[in-house]
Amino acid sequence: MVTCTKYQINKILINFFICIFIIFIPMKTSVYQISYGLLVLFFLINIIIYKKAAIFKKLVLTYKDILIAFSIIITSMVISNYLSEYANYSSWKPIFHYITRYFLLFLILLYFYKEQIISKRSIVIYIMLSLLFQAFDGIYQSIFSYDIVKHNFGSLSAGLKAATYNRNVFGFFMAIGLIVSTVLASYKLTTNIYEKFILFISFPVFLFSLFFSLSRGSWVFYMVFFILFTILNYKILSKKYFLYLFLISFSTIISFIYIDSLNIRFNALLEMNSSNRVTIWLDTIGFIKENYIFGYGIKTYHLITELKIPNIHNSILEVTFSLGIIGFTSFAYLLLLTYKEIKKSDMKIFLPVLLGFMVMTQFTHGVLEGMSTLSTFSIFAFFIFSKRINPS
Repeated sequence: MVTCTKYQINKILINFFICIFIIFIPMKTSVYQISYGLLVLFFLINIIIYKKAAIFKKLVLTYKDILIAFSIIITSMVISNYLSEYANYSSWKPIFHYITRYFLLFLILLYFYKEQIISKRSIVIYIMLSLLFQAFDGIYQSIFSYDIVKHNFGSLSAGLKAATYNRNVFGFFMAIGLIVSTVLASYKLTTNIYEKFILFISFPVFLFSLFFSLSRGSWVFYMVFFILFTILNYKILSKKYFLYLFLISFSTIISFIYIDSLNIRFNALLEMNSSNRVTIWLDTIGFIKENYIFGYGIKTYHLITELKIPNIHNSILEVTFSLGIIGFTSFAYLLLLTYKEIKKSDMKIFLPVLLGFMVMTQFTHGVLEGMSTLSTFSIFAFFIFSKRINPS
């Protein structure tokens, strides 16, 4: 008879909650909230009952530079909101989420990793489960027009979104799925026949879903990653990788020439059709010139502009408009620390992802709000900074 110790039960439950949490990140449902709440609860139980406060304090001190950078960002947010005549309840919520959701998630993952309750391998498995579920849901939606989970409408001509809340978010996660698959295949990180089979089917599934999300920002995200990853890793890449490079290039060219919905979106990308983004950006720059030190507060653009548009669609302008030069400088400092950490750990994997993400956020997705994207970035930060705990 197999018996489980309290430690084993604790480990199983924590991994289960992390798995559920990651699976539901793209969907933005109550399950995401509940699973994260339970994850925080088990984190606190581990700290209090197992008397791990000293270990957690030591962990925080290991990342004191990140804590300082994060504190500067939060301070700039508070000052900008406090000084803004336009700030309201919605302006303060992102600050609360930054502390209790994104930064705390980063620390929780590091703590459980240090205590050997979770592993990077298990996190990658949970990520692939989450993304493959969305990809197959997207394929189902392309056939039946509605997805399985939320009954969202989507089509090959209008763009797929599966169980996410719009096609840009769906495209973002499909790009991540393709990135993870590319890295796993290139570094031969799959260890058995089942993992290799899953990896084999993941490429066409993610590629199809990324294409028909019709999300131009997500296309650019993967393209920037793919080009830079190939350049940085060309010495270690096998013939199979370059065969994949040929196949993905060939399938992309054929698809974008002969499929109308892809052709229209791709031509719009080539023609620099910004979907009125340039108008929004010029409008934003005008406001920034009038109040460039502290900005106007978070989520206030729609209250000030006459364009009747809620989002700026450019992370640099979003941060500068909302938090001013002080806020922009604080984010730049955190980005600098991230780059330095990447330089010490693994430039060949993390740098292409970071640069791809930065380019994408100049057209879609913000960095001040967005539960799905910011939760994803917290997990990405865990992979970058966890090497301080275990350099291997």
